Amino acid sequence: MTLPSRRVLPASAAPDAPGYRVESPWPGVVLGLTAGDDVDMRSKRAPNEDSLAALRFEHSRIGIVGDAHFGPASSELAVDLLARSLKVAPADEHALLAVVEAAALRVEKDELTIGRSETTLLTVMLEGRTLRWVSVGDSLLFAVQASGAMRLLSRPAAVYVGRPGVAAALPFDAGVVELAEGEWALLATDGIEPDSSGMDLSEVGACLRGAVDAEAGVAELLARAGAADEGGGGDNLAVVVLHP
Repeated sequence: MTLPSRRVLPASAAPDAPGYRVESPWPGVVLGLTAGDDVDMRSKRAPNEDSLAALRFEHSRIGIVGDAHFGPASSELAVDLLARSLKVAPADEHALLAVVEAAALRVEKDELTIGRSETTLLTVMLEGRTLRWVSVGDSLLFAVQASGAMRLLSRPAAVYVGRPGVAAALPFDAGVVELAEGEWALLATDGIEPDSSGMDLSEVGACLRGAVDAEAGVAELLARAGAADEGGGGDNLAVVVLHP
């Protein structure tokens, strides 16, 4: 069995604000991480509490983002566990959910996170133009058109991995869609929302329009959203771009 290629960026990988980190480990995949410069926003206990990962299989790509609360331990653990657990590409969203559920249970029982830290966990698989996802919490999945127009696919909810008792009956949002010609997927933590980034979705789409140079677009987005002194919200932000 050939194991997938993996790239994991834990919360600690983000540079100090107002810096940001952007990389493209493989064609069609861009990762972005910034700490933001408002440490006090939403009970943060570290400048950055968001983590992300991407995996490359023979015929598919997977992106993962986690947005922790009350310290980064839960997002770092959940994202790393999930990335290492995915040894083969899930056959469908049900198989993907099973892996997410197993990771959630391990996070809930881990001594580093129990009663201390909890996280969102959005996992997205793109195979051709078929997009499948499983989401716990309020991280966001968008389909983005070449024009910059964005449509929200996920349904955010106030429930989090690591919260006691959640994993036993994991509340999740899951779905599958076919991306239109020219569309691609954007995964993001809630630092992209207007009240967190200081940007409405049209401005986010303008940064990413066309995805001709997705790395530059993600860099522009992170620089604009993360810097409160530049009009941004100052929240930390993790994003993954998956392009067919």
